Amino acid sequence: MTTQPPAITLKHAYHRCRLGRRQLDGLFAIASSGFSADAVEFSTERHNRTFCAATLDHLVTAVSSAPLPGDPNHWDNLTFTAKEVSGKCAVRVELAPEVVEVAVTGTEPTWVYGADAQIRLFLEDEAIGGTTSSRSEERRKMRSEASMAFFLTGLVVYAVVWFPGSRMSSAPPGATGPEWENKPVPLPGLIFLAALALYAAGNAVRHWARDRAGRGYLAVTGELPSGSWWKTLSTAEQLSAVSVLIAVLAALGTIVSAGADVFKGG
Repeated sequence: MTTQPPAITLKHAYHRCRLGRRQLDGLFAIASSGFSADAVEFSTERHNRTFCAATLDHLVTAVSSAPLPGDPNHWDNLTFTAKEVSGKCAVRVELAPEVVEVAVTGTEPTWVYGADAQIRLFLEDEAIGGTTSSRSEERRKMRSEASMAFFLTGLVVYAVVWFPGSRMSSAPPGATGPEWENKPVPLPGLIFLAALALYAAGNAVRHWARDRAGRGYLAVTGELPSGSWWKTLSTAEQLSAVSVLIAVLAALGTIVSAGADVFKGG
């Protein structure tokens, strides 16, 4: 009597995967390698209903023909399952726009690690952008640049509003002389600080836009947007990015203009 070796299960989660129909077909071709056709199943949940089919095309047809509200081309979940009747090997892939969870199970270590590695290499390819970390590097850079922009803007406001008066308030009673005169910060210095603040704000918006462009995407019935990262943003996101830059430029321009008036008056 032979004892069946214990099953090995490898589980991984991949964030920020950008998957259109072409990428999904490639992923499922890899995940179903070595399985018979009747061992594969696709499923999705919509409005508390579960749809199942032997192929992705049949699942898409079932969803599009169902009398349910909402856009049939919008998918927020998809599950792929491949499992042999013997139970010696199985692959399960649960997909959502935010994360793709993969579980590979089998009694043969070589097959388990090999299948897991093939799926990992596919999802972590640069074209798909999957990563095991839920933290976005672009988002971290955005926060850093935004903090710098706020800090520099604060320096500009301080230089225009508070700095001239603080010189007089700190003067001893009866003090005279050029060192205690109520002099504003030179205008070139204000322009330089404002330019730095605008540059930091521009970088913050750029990193925000790149973070949005690289977010997870699940398009079961369509393809990924083509072109540069800017073109992958929606119209509303593009308008938001431009509006923020215009608002920052207008605010800094107003502050520097006020500083120029103080400079001329001084």
